[in-house]
Amino acid sequence: MSNPRILIEYKGNTYKLASYNLGHVDGSFYLSLSRRGRKRFEVSYHTTGLIRYKKAGLAYGSVNSEPLSSITTAFPFILYSVPSIQALDQVENTIATDTRLPIPANLTGRVRFAFIVSPPELPPSNATGVGWRLTVPGVYSVDCIPELDIAPAPEDEKNQIRLGLPARGISNEAPISEEQAAISYQQKLHGTRSVIVYDPNAQGERLVVFATEMRRAPDAVISFVDPQCSAVVTRSSKGWLRFRVLDRHGHFVRGPVRVCSIELAAEL
Repeated sequence: MSNPRILIEYKGNTYKLASYNLGHVDGSFYLSLSRRGRKRFEVSYHTTGLIRYKKAGLAYGSVNSEPLSSITTAFPFILYSVPSIQALDQVENTIATDTRLPIPANLTGRVRFAFIVSPPELPPSNATGVGWRLTVPGVYSVDCIPELDIAPAPEDEKNQIRLGLPARGISNEAPISEEQAAISYQQKLHGTRSVIVYDPNAQGERLVVFATEMRRAPDAVISFVDPQCSAVVTRSSKGWLRFRVLDRHGHFVRGPVRVCSIELAAEL
């Protein structure tokens, strides 16, 4: 399945600006900015607060900001400046997951797109009201705000893509572990501090998010209302695990099965 795309509507044509994706367990935000025949630029804002930048698959820098589960202020984490809207790849076919950002026809010349993470209750920081917003309810929002780029460009860069990265973040180290970041994200998303159990995905895997980070990946004993069912842990960490259910014949069960209890043990 293709990642959702941000498309630009401008003067009767449609252009691709970016594609993005969210981490299912921890809610990390992944952004890809590319044009045909050009080097791909990628940004990953991890739930821990670590922001990584890559160009053509190679590390391009990193900074640390606030964890996504505790965003308190707007933080521009990438500026993407194009010589003109027409410099982006034109799109003929769209898909259901695409979102469209209309750009006024009078926005001509070099245009800068600012990607900003902020608390979901904070209004977008754009004066024109033009922009795109993705909101993870109760956790964080990402805005994409276009504006005329009036910063002078060197002669040899006038027809090139220009990138603006933050000089520094809020801290020098990721303030929390990956496991605790995932737990905090899930708890804020669901409004609970208890263990969270997801329904099975398309592969029949069920996700369990712990109430607190364990000292190690725990041993798990999972029992069901139907005593003839059993569980097989497929992946495990200090913050969450995935398991599949077997029926009495040893066949995987993809549909709903009522869980009776989940016991976790993480003694060293």
